[in-house]
Amino acid sequence: MKNKFIPPEIHRDAASVFQDQGFDQAPQLIPEDHIDASVVHMDSVIAGHYETDPGNHFSSSVEPGSPTDQLIKINNAQGVDATLLALISYPLIGSWASALFGGAEKVQVWHSQLLYKPVGGSPKGNIGLHQDFNYWQFFNNIEGILTAWIALSDVTIPSGAMRFVPGSHRWPLIDPGNFGEQDEEKALAAIKVLDGIDVLE
Repeated sequence: MKNKFIPPEIHRDAASVFQDQGFDQAPQLIPEDHIDASVVHMDSVIAGHYETDPGNHFSSSVEPGSPTDQLIKINNAQGVDATLLALISYPLIGSWASALFGGAEKVQVWHSQLLYKPVGGSPKGNIGLHQDFNYWQFFNNIEGILTAWIALSDVTIPSGAMRFVPGSHRWPLIDPGNFGEQDEEKALAAIKVLDGIDVLE
C-alpha cells in the first residue's frame, strides 16, 4: 500500500533561488497514482492511441508503431489525452510556478512536450545542450516564462539526468539552439563558456 500523499510546502526562498540560479528543484508535487496513470497514457499516446482527434498543435517525431530505440518528442500530447492534460495542469505545479515569480496571479500553459528517452544509454536518446529561450523568441523577453519539467520516472545521474548550468539564464543567447544535437561533445564545443563556468563540472 502506498503512503498517503502529503503536498509539500513551497519553500520561502524559491523565488530568489529561481532568479539567482535560473532554476529551482521542487519536491514531489504530484501523487504517485497520478504519475503511474500518466506513464500508462504516455505509452498509449506514443503507440498512437488517442482519446480525441489530433489537432493542428499536436505533432510527433515518430510514426506510431515505430521502434522506440530513439528519442521521441511529442508536442502538446494533452490535446489527445485527458490524463496528460490533468498532469500538466495539476494545481500544485501552478502554485509552485506562481511562487517562483513572487506570487503571480495567473499561470498559463502555452505549450508542452512529451519526451521519451529509451533505456540503454544510446546516443540516440541524448538531448543536446541548449537554452530554452532560443525557441521562445516570439515572446518579447524571458520575464515571466519558465519550463516546468515533470519526471515520470526516477531520475539519477546514471540514467542520464538533465543538467543545468547555474546562472546561464543570464548568458546571451547561444545561436543556433542545439536541442536536437545528439553528439554531446559537439554540443559542448558549440557553447561559449561564460563567467568562468565549466559546464562539465
